[in-house]
Amino acid sequence: MNSRSNDLIRLAKEFITLTFPDESYVSISGSAARGTADKYSDIDLTIYNASDQQIDKNKEFCSEIVQVHFAPLPQIEQVYKSPWAFRFLSEIKIIRDKSNLLETIQNRAIEFFSSLSGKQQMISEVQSIVKDRTMAANQFYKAGRTYSATHAAMGAWCEAAFLHMYMTERTLSTGRLIPCIRENQQLFSSLKKYSSIRECSSITDFSPILHMLREYLREQNYDLAFDLDPLQEMLVERKNERFINTGDLFNLQWQMYGEALWLYFSIDDQKTFEQFYENLPVELKRELSLIGFVPLEKQNIDGLCNLSWLLIKDYI
Repeated sequence: MNSRSNDLIRLAKEFITLTFPDESYVSISGSAARGTADKYSDIDLTIYNASDQQIDKNKEFCSEIVQVHFAPLPQIEQVYKSPWAFRFLSEIKIIRDKSNLLETIQNRAIEFFSSLSGKQQMISEVQSIVKDRTMAANQFYKAGRTYSATHAAMGAWCEAAFLHMYMTERTLSTGRLIPCIRENQQLFSSLKKYSSIRECSSITDFSPILHMLREYLREQNYDLAFDLDPLQEMLVERKNERFINTGDLFNLQWQMYGEALWLYFSIDDQKTFEQFYENLPVELKRELSLIGFVPLEKQNIDGLCNLSWLLIKDYI
């Protein structure tokens, strides 16, 4: 646990005391919880309560960005049924816990995650996700929806890669995913060969691309208060600065691809990606192509899907 992480945890406790004094169950996640926070890290909080009326919020507190998420308190039966969906319990730090209930749930969850049956259940969940996304990629491609096929294939690879990383490093860090894969040169070379991300040859700040996309969504009056908050743009700028400083541009492009795709998934208007993309300004389309928004050929889609199964076959 480094000093920056300790500072963020201390501020998180102060923030909760001042802003949500009546909440009983609160945790912090991300790099602060892992003990690896740096100057670019934020405070990522989850408040567990029974209300479904509260929406996630971005706040500033003592010059730090605080992301506040609301979720139901996990039940251990849910964890046993879908451990992959609740694996975040292995990494959170609890900062408020009435009657130690959240700690009890966390300890039982961690014990299950480490058991043979827990690992097998996680693998089974990921297999199902990869299977569904692989099937979707093929169906989309046959229907001529090549962008959707690309995103489905990239999604299949991503889920399999997260399983590989969790099983080898026991971490949920999105920033560690590409470095983890890079440790196996064959896996990383295959990813670069098949994926929609093409590594840049020079240092590039991609945050203006996300800004352009958010500006477009604001102009279209999409109701995305949390995702379109200016504080989210500050977090993107910090992420860009972090990876530019480390020289890990492929990782940065992958991160920005995920950020942009998440904005599309946050839209609730029933449009296919192709319908959404068709209406984007030409300049925005050109910029998005720099972070992976390009339609893949069938051989690349098949390559990504096969690579997904390769990543998880050692755990089956």
